[in-house]
Amino acid sequence: MVSDPLRKAQKDFLKGYYSRVLSSLEPLTLSYRDSHLFYFLMGTSCLATGDVGGAATYLRRAEQLNFRHSPTLAALAAVHVRRGETDKAIQLYLDILSREPGNVFAKRALLFIKSNSEPERLAALVKSGGIAALYPLPPTARRLAARYLPAFLIAALAAFLSLALIPRAATLLPKAPSGRAGLESFLLTEAERENPVSAAGGFEYVLTEKEAVNSFERAKKFFASWNDEAALVEINRILLSNAAPSIKSKAETLKGFVREPDFTNIREKYSYSDVARSPRLFDGVAVLWKGQAGNIRDSGSALQLDLLVGYQDKKNLEGIVAVSFPFTLRVTAGVPLEILGRVRPSKDGFRLEGIAVHELRDGSP
Repeated sequence: MVSDPLRKAQKDFLKGYYSRVLSSLEPLTLSYRDSHLFYFLMGTSCLATGDVGGAATYLRRAEQLNFRHSPTLAALAAVHVRRGETDKAIQLYLDILSREPGNVFAKRALLFIKSNSEPERLAALVKSGGIAALYPLPPTARRLAARYLPAFLIAALAAFLSLALIPRAATLLPKAPSGRAGLESFLLTEAERENPVSAAGGFEYVLTEKEAVNSFERAKKFFASWNDEAALVEINRILLSNAAPSIKSKAETLKGFVREPDFTNIREKYSYSDVARSPRLFDGVAVLWKGQAGNIRDSGSALQLDLLVGYQDKKNLEGIVAVSFPFTLRVTAGVPLEILGRVRPSKDGFRLEGIAVHELRDGSP
């Protein structure tokens, strides 16, 4: 869930109060260093208030955190247009259309550039404010609705309730949002709680009775809050431990709740050193690691490479891990990048099962 300051700033953004967004969020940069929404709101608000340099800085970081977010790419494209770099802007709009062929905003932006391609014309539009047509900002009607519609609806609702629905008010209260569906059925029986560990078999982790039960409950709690990576660590801990076979079976079944990871939904970010200490504990856990690629082997249908973890700025090499993608993609050796992959233990340590690659532009951390 988005924290209160960020949620309030988002409401101000929708109302068109861009200076208020900047003044409220700027002191919180360190708190939101990994929040795409923070950098998008800051970047587009800078763009709306004329701070092109600030917009470029914030939006580049927003793109790193979520390079599939079309409004972020559109805002970056507007920065390029303001700087006269229309070729870069066009490429970003084409990137949007490659993923969203029906994106009306990108199509209109390309027509806008085509109709105003002369440098003198673009300069005049920047001076007059006409360039704002390329800014992915809430339209005027939506800004006015965001500012005044809630108060109107509240007043109307209050009048309606006072006239007709006061006796039934209790039945109209909104219900609290439900958690992840299905988790409530995973309950330990009384027998499992009384005898949660076993002495039979081999195991890597020795858990007390209390630790075995708590680990299972933590896995459920992490899944309920969509922290799938932390949940998987707890499940693996149970599977590698002296937990009772029935608890291990339920923990194995819990793996069915794991969602497909992407660059935006990894809540728990484990480091190379975390995984290296105990690879089997992180089996199947998704990680986001930055670095450079080396020893690239492309078979035409799959790609393998060695990721130099932490070496994106050529200053600190944390380790080297083999990465295999079951498909082919373009990766350039020596270019800073970020790889999303799942940990897979191996005889000599572990490797990554590649999911996606994101190139870090301008060598940004």
